[in-house]
Amino acid sequence: MKKHILKGLLVAGLFLSSAQINKTYAQFDFENLSFGGNLGYTGWASLGSNLAFGVRGHYVSNEKLAVVVSYNTQIPVTSDTYDAYAQANSSLVTPSQLSVEVKDKVSFHQVAVEGNYYFVGDLEENFGLYGLAGVGLVFASVSSEVGDYDKSKYNLGSEYSETQAYTGLLMNGGIGANFMLSDQISIFGEAKIGIPANRVNDQAVVNPIPFNYGFGVGVRFNPFN
Repeated sequence: MKKHILKGLLVAGLFLSSAQINKTYAQFDFENLSFGGNLGYTGWASLGSNLAFGVRGHYVSNEKLAVVVSYNTQIPVTSDTYDAYAQANSSLVTPSQLSVEVKDKVSFHQVAVEGNYYFVGDLEENFGLYGLAGVGLVFASVSSEVGDYDKSKYNLGSEYSETQAYTGLLMNGGIGANFMLSDQISIFGEAKIGIPANRVNDQAVVNPIPFNYGFGVGVRFNPFN
């Protein structure tokens, strides 16, 4: 009897799970889903700027609101040259420290989730203006280009010889414009900023990712319409 009860509960569980999955698929309208790519320029505070590009998925929630999931990256940014100080390996070496020229090369990758809300026009009209807001998780890697110095006498430190990895959250915001060329193809342009998230649960945290700004244009295609 116990075995039959367990089988019955298992079948009921599978039935309810299947019903829930079917309900989710029924609510998800593939005609509202589109995919796109974008090209632009992104700058990072105190580091510089460079060409950026990305891909995205775009889902229309209603005529005024869309949800965008995107991945963005860019050509690595190179910092201005600055001086680092290598320390002598022995007290017999003079001078005890040596100035070495260093440039940092920084690569950024961002995965973001944002909402687009139309305040002029909507997603069913040929033209619309929207505000955007969301959050992005940024992965950064820093490698250093170091000038010549005598490595047998001086040590610059491992932070300049090894690639350093950093992560942090950005709060993204901006404005955009959308123009529909047809039922399947749209072009868009956006300008936005990313502000480092420096507080979690009302407590200050260190965020190694700097403020950024950017603009770009892109094309979006709906294969289901």
